[in-house]
Amino acid sequence: VSTQSTGGPDFAMALLDPFTELRPAWWGGIIRETFLTPLTLYRIGAELDGVMTGAMVAIVSEASFLTFLILLLLDQFAQVTGLLALSLVFYLFFVCSMAASRTAVRLSKNINGNPVEDFFVCLFAYPVASLQMQQTLFGLGTRPLMPSLNEDPAELVKMSKV
Repeated sequence: VSTQSTGGPDFAMALLDPFTELRPAWWGGIIRETFLTPLTLYRIGAELDGVMTGAMVAIVSEASFLTFLILLLLDQFAQVTGLLALSLVFYLFFVCSMAASRTAVRLSKNINGNPVEDFFVCLFAYPVASLQMQQTLFGLGTRPLMPSLNEDPAELVKMSKV
Protein backbone atom coordinates (compact mmCIF):
# COMPACT_ATOMS: atom_id res chain seq x y z
CA VAL A 1 0.00 0.00 0.00
CA SER A 2 1.44 3.34 -1.03
CA THR A 3 1.48 6.16 1.52
CA GLN A 4 2.10 8.90 -1.03
CA SER A 5 -0.61 11.32 -2.08
CA THR A 6 -2.19 10.76 -5.46
CA GLY A 7 -1.89 14.44 -6.29
CA GLY A 8 -5.62 15.15 -6.19
CA PRO A 9 -7.28 18.13 -4.53
CA ASP A 10 -7.42 18.66 -0.78
CA PHE A 11 -9.88 20.40 1.52
CA ALA A 12 -9.95 24.21 1.32
CA MET A 13 -8.18 24.41 4.67
CA ALA A 14 -5.93 21.95 6.48
CA LEU A 15 -6.93 20.75 9.94
CA LEU A 16 -4.11 22.68 11.60
CA ASP A 17 -4.57 25.92 9.64
CA PRO A 18 -6.65 27.63 12.37
CA PHE A 19 -3.76 27.03 14.78
CA THR A 20 -1.02 28.27 12.46
CA GLU A 21 -2.60 31.33 10.81
CA LEU A 22 -4.25 34.37 12.36
CA ARG A 23 -7.76 34.33 10.88
CA PRO A 24 -10.45 35.40 13.36
CA ALA A 25 -13.21 33.95 11.17
CA TRP A 26 -11.68 30.50 11.65
CA TRP A 27 -11.45 30.86 15.44
CA GLY A 28 -15.02 32.16 15.57
CA GLY A 29 -15.99 29.26 13.34
CA ILE A 30 -14.39 26.72 15.68
CA ILE A 31 -16.27 28.17 18.65
CA ARG A 32 -19.51 28.21 16.64
CA GLU A 33 -19.02 24.67 15.36
CA THR A 34 -18.43 23.39 18.89
CA PHE A 35 -22.12 24.01 19.58
CA LEU A 36 -23.80 24.28 16.16
CA THR A 37 -22.25 21.43 14.18
CA PRO A 38 -25.66 19.84 13.37
CA LEU A 39 -26.69 23.07 11.62
CA THR A 40 -23.59 22.85 9.43
CA LEU A 41 -24.31 19.18 8.76
CA TYR A 42 -27.82 20.20 7.65
CA ARG A 43 -26.39 22.78 5.22
CA ILE A 44 -23.91 20.25 3.85
CA GLY A 45 -26.56 17.54 3.45
CA ALA A 46 -28.97 19.97 1.81
CA GLU A 47 -26.26 21.16 -0.58
CA LEU A 48 -25.15 17.66 -1.58
CA ASP A 49 -28.27 15.49 -1.39
CA GLY A 50 -31.30 17.71 -0.87
CA VAL A 51 -33.19 19.25 2.03
CA MET A 52 -34.70 16.01 3.35
CA THR A 53 -31.31 14.30 3.61
CA GLY A 54 -29.87 17.38 5.29
CA ALA A 55 -32.73 17.44 7.78
CA MET A 56 -32.31 13.76 8.63
CA VAL A 57 -28.55 14.12 9.17
CA ALA A 58 -29.12 17.20 11.34
CA ILE A 59 -31.81 15.49 13.45
CA VAL A 60 -29.72 12.35 14.03
CA SER A 61 -26.56 14.28 14.84
CA GLU A 62 -28.34 16.79 17.10
CA ALA A 63 -30.21 14.06 18.99
CA SER A 64 -27.08 11.99 19.52
CA PHE A 65 -24.97 15.00 20.53
CA LEU A 66 -27.56 16.31 23.01
CA THR A 67 -28.07 12.83 24.46
CA PHE A 68 -24.30 12.52 24.86
CA LEU A 69 -24.14 15.82 26.75
CA ILE A 70 -27.15 15.05 28.97
CA LEU A 71 -25.86 11.59 29.89
CA LEU A 72 -22.38 12.97 30.54
CA LEU A 73 -23.76 15.63 32.86
CA LEU A 74 -25.97 13.12 34.65
CA ASP A 75 -22.98 10.84 35.15
CA GLN A 76 -20.91 13.66 36.60
CA PHE A 77 -23.44 15.47 38.77
CA ALA A 78 -26.21 12.97 39.57
CA GLN A 79 -23.69 10.19 40.25
CA VAL A 80 -25.68 7.65 38.24
CA THR A 81 -23.33 4.78 37.44
CA GLY A 82 -22.94 3.45 33.94
CA LEU A 83 -24.02 6.57 32.10
CA LEU A 84 -20.51 7.44 30.96
CA ALA A 85 -20.34 4.36 28.74
CA LEU A 86 -23.79 5.06 27.32
CA SER A 87 -22.87 8.71 26.67
CA LEU A 88 -19.79 7.61 24.73
CA VAL A 89 -21.99 5.38 22.56
CA PHE A 90 -24.10 8.41 21.64
CA TYR A 91 -20.94 10.42 20.97
CA LEU A 92 -19.87 7.69 18.55
CA PHE A 93 -23.27 7.98 16.80
CA PHE A 94 -22.61 11.71 16.43
CA VAL A 95 -19.09 11.09 15.12
CA CYS A 96 -20.37 8.53 12.60
CA SER A 97 -22.93 10.99 11.23
CA MET A 98 -20.20 13.63 10.92
CA ALA A 99 -17.82 11.19 9.27
CA ALA A 100 -20.52 10.22 6.76
CA SER A 101 -20.99 13.90 5.89
CA ARG A 102 -17.24 14.43 5.58
CA THR A 103 -16.99 11.42 3.30
CA ALA A 104 -19.83 12.82 1.16
CA VAL A 105 -17.98 16.16 0.85
CA ARG A 106 -14.81 14.29 0.02
CA LEU A 107 -16.54 12.28 -2.73
CA SER A 108 -18.40 15.27 -4.18
CA LYS A 109 -15.20 17.33 -4.51
CA ASN A 110 -12.99 14.34 -5.43
CA ILE A 111 -10.70 14.96 -2.44
CA ASN A 112 -7.99 12.53 -1.38
CA GLY A 113 -8.58 10.41 1.71
CA ASN A 114 -10.68 7.60 3.09
CA PRO A 115 -13.61 7.02 5.50
CA VAL A 116 -11.34 5.77 8.30
CA GLU A 117 -9.43 9.06 8.22
CA ASP A 118 -12.75 10.92 8.24
CA PHE A 119 -13.90 8.97 11.30
CA PHE A 120 -10.78 9.69 13.35
CA VAL A 121 -10.67 13.36 12.37
CA CYS A 122 -14.30 13.74 13.48
CA LEU A 123 -13.66 11.72 16.65
CA PHE A 124 -10.81 13.89 17.88
CA ALA A 125 -11.44 17.29 16.26
CA TYR A 126 -15.09 17.58 15.25
CA PRO A 127 -15.33 21.42 15.36
CA VAL A 128 -12.32 21.82 13.07
CA ALA A 129 -13.56 19.04 10.77
CA SER A 130 -16.96 20.73 10.55
CA LEU A 131 -15.35 24.09 9.77
CA GLN A 132 -13.14 22.39 7.18
CA MET A 133 -16.19 20.92 5.41
CA GLN A 134 -17.94 24.29 5.53
CA GLN A 135 -14.90 26.08 4.08
CA THR A 136 -14.61 23.54 1.28
CA LEU A 137 -18.26 23.73 0.22
CA PHE A 138 -19.09 27.37 0.89
CA GLY A 139 -15.69 29.13 1.20
CA LEU A 140 -16.54 31.42 4.11
CA GLY A 141 -14.06 33.59 6.00
CA THR A 142 -10.84 32.73 4.21
CA ARG A 143 -9.27 36.21 4.24
CA PRO A 144 -6.32 36.46 6.67
CA LEU A 145 -6.17 39.17 9.34
CA MET A 146 -2.48 39.78 8.73
CA PRO A 147 -1.15 38.89 5.27
CA SER A 148 2.15 37.11 4.84
CA LEU A 149 5.29 39.16 4.18
CA ASN A 150 5.80 37.06 1.07
CA GLU A 151 2.60 38.35 -0.56
CA ASP A 152 2.72 40.34 -3.77
CA PRO A 153 2.22 44.09 -2.94
CA ALA A 154 -0.51 44.36 -5.60
CA GLU A 155 -2.40 41.52 -3.88
CA LEU A 156 -2.09 43.30 -0.52
CA VAL A 157 -3.72 46.41 -1.99
CA LYS A 158 -6.55 44.29 -3.41
CA MET A 159 -7.07 42.56 -0.07
CA SER A 160 -7.22 45.85 1.81
CA LYS A 161 -10.07 47.06 -0.43
CA VAL A 162 -12.22 43.96 0.18
